[in-house]
This record gives sequence, C-alpha cells and structure tokens, in this order.
Amino acid sequence: MTGTELSAALAEKLKVLLPDCAVRPAFTGTLQRLPQRAAVTVGVMQEENADGVFETVLGVQLYARERDDHARLFDAVCAAVSSLPCALRSVKRSETTYSAALSCLVTLCTVQAATGAADNARAAVVIGDKVFTADAVKISHEAKVKRYYAIGEENPYAAVAGKAVYTIVLHGFSGGEEALPGEFTLQTGGARYTHCVLKAASENKLVIEAGACEKITRRTQSGTEA
Repeated sequence: MTGTELSAALAEKLKVLLPDCAVRPAFTGTLQRLPQRAAVTVGVMQEENADGVFETVLGVQLYARERDDHARLFDAVCAAVSSLPCALRSVKRSETTYSAALSCLVTLCTVQAATGAADNARAAVVIGDKVFTADAVKISHEAKVKRYYAIGEENPYAAVAGKAVYTIVLHGFSGGEEALPGEFTLQTGGARYTHCVLKAASENKLVIEAGACEKITRRTQSGTEA
C-alpha cells in the first residue's frame, strides 16, 4: 500500500467514524473557507520507498469552532489509523491554534506509518540509553493556559499561555512499566522528550508526560545536519 493509498483509506475510515464532519482526501495545509460543519483534510506529506517498504507521513488537519470537537476528531483519527493495514509508528497532534481567516480552531496532526514488507515492524522507543519497542506511539502537545477571574465573574479577564506539555501514549511497550524510572528522557520518531514522568498505566498502555521536546539531528559525511 503506497502513501496515497494509505491516505485514501484513512479518509474513507474517517467518513464512517465522523458522519457529521466534512472529510476531504486532500491535504493542502489550509482551507480557503470553513464549511458549515467541522472539517478534516487528509493527505501525504512525505513518502519513502525502499525495497517495497513505504514509510509514509500523513498530514491530517482538523478544523472546528469548539475545542472539545478537536479532541473528538483526534480520537477518531487515532481509531481510524489503528484499524488500517500498516505498522503505525506514531500519531502526533500539535497545539490547537485559532485561525482568524476561518474564524475557527485548527489542529495539525501527523501520522507516521509503514506499509509493505515491514507491516509487522514496531516503533523504536529509547528510554535513557536502553532501546525498547512499542506497537504504536501517540503524541499530543498543548500549552497549559492560566486563566484569571475577578471575584463573582464567570468569564476570565486575562489568559496567559503557560508551559508546553507533551503527552506520549505507548501501546504495547516491550519494557513494561518497570522499565521507567522516576524521571527520564525518551526518544522516538526523530525527537527527544525530556523531564518525562509516568502519569498512568494499564494492561497495554502507558501514558507519559514530558516537559520539553527537541528534534534529533545527525551529522552527515558532508558535515551537514539531517
């Protein structure tokens, strides 16, 4: 399954899961105008093919006026990609921002997956200096907002953006809960997350909160960063 085919399959899944939403199988980065209902655009951002194995990054843009709708749409994206015939590397959600042009909130999500000979491959997860694997990794990012209220008022008179928080969900983590120290560094999907702590654990899922994130760069033979 190529990246284009994977994108089309995801769009079809979302149409079933989100019948009240306008799903468009073409990721353009922006909409010219917002439909009367919430909207989702899906498309290929990046694709690599090596020996029949397609490594694909899909861009999924969420458009809705209410913040709660974005959480619902993101949950639907996670459910849809989990049901596709691929090795899911990660699902990431950026911070939700307001678009003045569309008069709505916008969230960019990225889905990294492999199809072909590596369909059974697992995502690599590095904790400290130890390498583990996971069936899937889901990452979301938001800035904590502090709201200030006057006595007796329901609406805040000021809102200040606080520290960014990253939530990392590991499904089928090979190391188990016991592999996680009190505070640790985690690497996955080309990014390093620091000040990580375990927030919740269940039979097949670990929820981790990180205080910072940085892209991992490597030096090529020519001395440039990649």
